[in-house]
This record gives sequence, C-alpha cells and structure tokens, in this order.
Amino acid sequence: MTLNFKNAKFINAELTAIDLELNHPSFGWIPFTARAGDVEEYGRSLFALAESSAAPFVAPVYTADELRARMPNLTARQFWMTAANINIDKDVLLAAIKAEMEDSIDRKMMIAELESSTFERLNPTVIDLMVLMDIPAEQVDDLWVWASGL
Repeated sequence: MTLNFKNAKFINAELTAIDLELNHPSFGWIPFTARAGDVEEYGRSLFALAESSAAPFVAPVYTADELRARMPNLTARQFWMTAANINIDKDVLLAAIKAEMEDSIDRKMMIAELESSTFERLNPTVIDLMVLMDIPAEQVDDLWVWASGL
C-alpha cells in the first residue's frame, strides 16, 4: 500500500509527532497524526516517510490574555494560600470591597464569589479584585503560575 501524504509538519518540540494530510483510499484526504512511537506499524512507517520533508515545529506565540485564558483554575486552597503569601485574606478583601463599592447586587455577588471552590484567572471578579487591591496583572500571572504548583 502506498502512503500518500501532504502538508506534513512537526507538532511538538521533541519532534516525535507530525500532523499531515493522508490520502485515504476510501475517504480521500484526511487529517492524520503520525508518531515516532505509534503502537501501529502504519503510524510509525508514515512518520518515517514524512520525517525528512516535514516543516519544522514552530512554538505558538500567545498574547498575555491568551496565556491567562490557558492558565489552570485554582482550587480555593491554592488561591487562599497564595493570597496569604502577599498578606491578603478574606477579611482584607471584604474590607476593600465594602470600602470601595456601594451596597449593591454587584458587591454582594463579588463577596459571594470569595466562597468559590475554584478560581479562574480571567473571571471578572478575580480581575476586579486585582484592580481593587492594586496588584498588576503580571504579578497576578506569576502568583497564579506559582499557585498552580501548590
């Protein structure tokens, strides 16, 4: 069987996987990922054929907001332990919210969100709290990455 393919490109920095289009005898051109360590001989053979002509891997470039969107959610434990590292706890946040926001549904919702079981980096409440506490986005990013390892 002849293995016809086109548009081969490495998809990882380790150069162990190649995305390509494979000319399938029944379905025509279909997307396929060939891997050096594929469990099927077919995948390994296709990788070996495509390896010499595959376009190099190019690491994606993300904007700051795209990187933030890709950050993992933090558990409440991770979030509050990280906040404690910069001398912030629920009482500090509650006092800041009450001092800066008039008594409204938004204020009540923000306070309620402090009881969340998980926190998303781009959640509007997290962003509002960051602004309220005058913490630069880049510092929050660094803290978030650190917290994800706790």
